[in-house]
Amino acid sequence: IHHHDLDETTSLRDGIARVNSARNTHPALQRNDGLVFLPIDNDQLIAWFKYDAQSNDIVVAIVNLDPEWAQSGFVDLDLALSAAGLVDTDRIGVRDLLTGDCYTWRPGRNYVKLDPARVPAHLLALERYR
Repeated sequence: IHHHDLDETTSLRDGIARVNSARNTHPALQRNDGLVFLPIDNDQLIAWFKYDAQSNDIVVAIVNLDPEWAQSGFVDLDLALSAAGLVDTDRIGVRDLLTGDCYTWRPGRNYVKLDPARVPAHLLALERYR
C-alpha cells in the first residue's frame, strides 16, 4: 500500500475537495440521467453537460485527455443551452467551479485551452445574464 502525503504540492486533495463541493452545491451533478456529450473539435478533449430541470441547474465539463500537452479547441454549447431554455440569450455567464474564474461565453462555439500541468479540466456553471 502506497501512502500519499496530502501536503505535497502534487496532491490531488484540493482538486478533489473542489469537485466534491461542486457536486454538493449543484443538483445537476447529483444524478446521471441528464448527461449529454457536446461536440468539440479536438479528439484530445471531451465535453459534456448535465442539466437538472427541477432546479434549472446546468454544468458543463471539459477535460483534456492528453496527460502531457496542452490541448485547445471549440466546444459547441447549443445542445446545453437548448436543454436549459437559454436559446434566446446572446451571452452566458460561465463560472469555473474548479478555479473560480468567470467568463462570458456566447451560444454556439466557444474556445477552450486546457493544460494538464496547470488546469486539466473545466467544470463550468452556466447562468443567463440578466
